[in-house]
Amino acid sequence: MALSGANVYLVGTYDGASTDSSGSFNFLTSKKGNYKLAVSYLGYKSFQEEILLPDSNTFFKIQLVQISNSVNEVSITAGTYEAGDRKRGIQLTSLDVLTTPNSNGDFIGALNTLPGTQSVGDDGGLFVRGGDRSETKTYIDGLIVANPYSAKAPDLPTRGRFSPMLFSGTLFSTGGYSAEYGQALSAALILKTNNLITSNPQSLNFLPFGFGAVLGKTFDSTAYSLDVNYSNLLPYYKVVPQSVKWVKYPESKTADFISTSKLGKKTYLKIFSAASLNTSALELPPQIDPFGGRYFGMHNNNYYLNALLTSRVKTVDIKSGVSYSYDLQDIDFGKARLVNENGMLQLKEVAQFSIFKNSTLKTGIETYIQNYSQHFSEPDSLINSKLKFTNILTAAFGEAESRIGENISLRIGIRGEYASLNNEYTLSPRISMAYKTGAKSQVSAAFGYFNQLPKDEFMQYNNNLSSQQAVHYIINYQYQTEGYLFRVEGYYKNYNRLTRVLNADVYTPTNFNSDGYGYARGLDIFWRDQKTIPNADYWISLTLLDAKKKYENYPSLMYPTYFSRYNASAVFKQYVDILKTQLAVAYQFTSGRPYLDPYNAEHFTKAFQDLSMNFSYLTRLFNKFTIIHFSVSNVLGLDQVYGYHYYKTSTGGVDSYEKIPIKPAAKRFYVIGIFISLNNSH
Repeated sequence: MALSGANVYLVGTYDGASTDSSGSFNFLTSKKGNYKLAVSYLGYKSFQEEILLPDSNTFFKIQLVQISNSVNEVSITAGTYEAGDRKRGIQLTSLDVLTTPNSNGDFIGALNTLPGTQSVGDDGGLFVRGGDRSETKTYIDGLIVANPYSAKAPDLPTRGRFSPMLFSGTLFSTGGYSAEYGQALSAALILKTNNLITSNPQSLNFLPFGFGAVLGKTFDSTAYSLDVNYSNLLPYYKVVPQSVKWVKYPESKTADFISTSKLGKKTYLKIFSAASLNTSALELPPQIDPFGGRYFGMHNNNYYLNALLTSRVKTVDIKSGVSYSYDLQDIDFGKARLVNENGMLQLKEVAQFSIFKNSTLKTGIETYIQNYSQHFSEPDSLINSKLKFTNILTAAFGEAESRIGENISLRIGIRGEYASLNNEYTLSPRISMAYKTGAKSQVSAAFGYFNQLPKDEFMQYNNNLSSQQAVHYIINYQYQTEGYLFRVEGYYKNYNRLTRVLNADVYTPTNFNSDGYGYARGLDIFWRDQKTIPNADYWISLTLLDAKKKYENYPSLMYPTYFSRYNASAVFKQYVDILKTQLAVAYQFTSGRPYLDPYNAEHFTKAFQDLSMNFSYLTRLFNKFTIIHFSVSNVLGLDQVYGYHYYKTSTGGVDSYEKIPIKPAAKRFYVIGIFISLNNSH
């Protein structure tokens, strides 16, 4: 069986590559002399063979030997979906994300095919197990990303800021996650950047609405990669009509930089930075126009930087990290203007070491320093409001994990936090365990407290609001053998101290309190088969959810507006070798979402359905390895409704309401892309 994604490299260098779907690999190197060629893949014994360089177009046939008990080891899987570790849960690699129909190259779309998530087409982001997208936090190399999504326009979905190709590993925890991570009530998306073992990566990509390039260079102890992209949706929207009346078509400029350096025998420095500049403007329809200007212009600048120093001192692994996030959103409503600035600096130190045989202890401290400001002006009403706050959050955590015999794994952790803004201490104990029930099956369970400060837009008015709290109870059963994975997980989440807004039109401290509460409970089922059909991979996800909240401006305990009771998805991918093409199809079903009419009566939209397809053709252009990719969403052209707005009208002194559906800007979304690897020449 061919292994896709195996690491192939020259020992002691950054030169190497990853195997493709057929198990093949190739790379260029300027090294000379005797080197060891190494191949590694989780679940298999590593391979090494000494070779003499230079030797052009050398052919190797390598067969890895599977480690018989690697899949059978007991590991805690409650709430966890991990890419890159064959012993744990569900694998979604960067390639999986890019080739999943309707993902449009975004983590959000691909992760929404996993159980526990809800697809919210008019918002975007990750909505997990009854929580809104603010309850999921994103981390890169263990460091927080304060603004992981692009700025959002009314009734249009946001996207993740980062390309999946920047990352080698993805841990998506839908609950019960490690005490190392805080300030998230529902979920954590933990991304690991590439180690840049590929020699001098260089590529070009072309889309109907933009282009990009990747440039890289490797040295003896350092490697770097620069990814730049530009997009302007004007030509695309001219061909594919939109219901949105654009005044300025969305334009985006992005750049991502990764570097890795070996500073000593066991010391490495990794730096990741990203910048994005986005602008757009549209004509607002009257039903969602808050100020009468009939205009919404967005200017969004976002910058992110993190640096991680890893070292080993005797038997202790130490990670020292710093990250900085800055986001500026300048919104012009025609007759009003809103400017938000959010900057966050994080300092983090983590140490991990063995304490007994088969037992490890991880401890750490971290500090977040946040500066937030909002400036709102409305000249016609003489309003000129400036609000700001500074918050210093300090946290410490400890977590011990131990294997007890061959069948039990136990993890106990605790996290303590202090926030200066509301002068509050919180304590979050967490425990999880797994018991191996058979050679290929196990049961896992998790319990824990999770605390998160209220949204910035609420804290700016009332600094004394309490942290919101969720208590997670999770149990799952997992069966895994080579090429097959079945998983079923039940959970209950109890919300306390949720933020409430007593009057959405009055912005005074007394209008906000922490008296909200709620719950979420459900069942997630997942099946993945990568073996039955040659060169094929498919997975099926089913989610049953019941969730209610009394929070924000909700008058009572009720279903959140993003709630859907039933969610299902099926993804199928088939590589046709004779055509050198991968074909993929995905189907998603989401039951109706709730909405309120002007009389506070609750209704539900019709069910959402989407059938999307794509294909990727492997060929050569200018003697360079090239992928031609085409995808289309909502192939059947089904009418999709996310909710409704009500627009008040008056005729002859009698008020009435017009019901206006919230729909996608277009029935279908098309992508045609050409991706050329410049450093592949044979």
